[in-house]
This record gives sequence, structure tokens and C-alpha cells, in this order.
Amino acid sequence: MEFLYIVLMIGGLILVHELGHFLVARWMGVHVVEFAIGVGPKLWVKKGRQKRPDLPPTEYTVGALPFGGFVKMLGTDPHEIVPPEIEAVSFNARPVWRRFLVMIAGPAFNILLALLIYFCAGLFESELPSSRVGDVDSNGAAWKAGLRPGDEIVAID
Repeated sequence: MEFLYIVLMIGGLILVHELGHFLVARWMGVHVVEFAIGVGPKLWVKKGRQKRPDLPPTEYTVGALPFGGFVKMLGTDPHEIVPPEIEAVSFNARPVWRRFLVMIAGPAFNILLALLIYFCAGLFESELPSSRVGDVDSNGAAWKAGLRPGDEIVAID
């Protein structure tokens, strides 16, 4: 059962990471060819809406092994030949600052997820240890300083 939890946790982190790259690439005007979660043999494939007739629709895939994923963008391979009519939406044709945002988006989404989880965990009530004194050794320094069992500590000097 623990293995399933680990797979779900790592798969969730990968999904959020790749979703960051995907969303920012689309926002920056880069055409996404494939969005994949998992690697290995494809278990599920779905074609997205075709927004432009000269571009292939984005392919969404789920691979057999959940330990990985990728976002394939048009023009990321320097050896890829991109036709001039669609070069404007390729990764390498975008300004450097836009490419930087696309590349940094995955780790940034993981950091945002961690902050969201931390925030949500803080919303729940937690029980703090009591500030009441328990046992006190009658020969110890605490006894000599005046601490007795049941005293409540409200401040420290």
C-alpha cells in the first residue's frame, strides 16, 4: 500500500511540474505538440482541439510508468525543421525571456504546490503540548527555583 502512495505522490509532483511547463508555454504562444504524464508504452492517447488548421492538435498521453513526463513543444529540437508559416509559434522563435519563463515554470509550479500544501496544513487545528509542569524532582534545580507540579509556564524571563 505504501508503494501506491509513493507512486501517487511522485506522479502528482510530476503532473504539477509538467502542467507548469504546458500552461506557460501556451500562455507564451508556443505550440505544444504533446503533453505526456508517464513514460514507456502509451496507455491512453487523446487529441486536443485543433486551433489552427496549419498546426497539428496537441496530443495528451498517459504512459505505463508513472515516473516521468514531458511537454514536447514545436521547435525545441535545434535540428527540427519548422516550416516558415508556423515558425512564429515555435519555441526557438520566441524571445529568450519567454523561453526562460517556460523552462522555469515547472519548478515554480512545484514550489507553489508546496506553499499551497503548507498553507492548507496550517488551516487545521493542531494540539500543542501543554505548558503545565509535570513531575519535578524535589532535589533538582527546578524545585529549588520554586517550580511545583501543576504550575503553568506563561513566560520565560
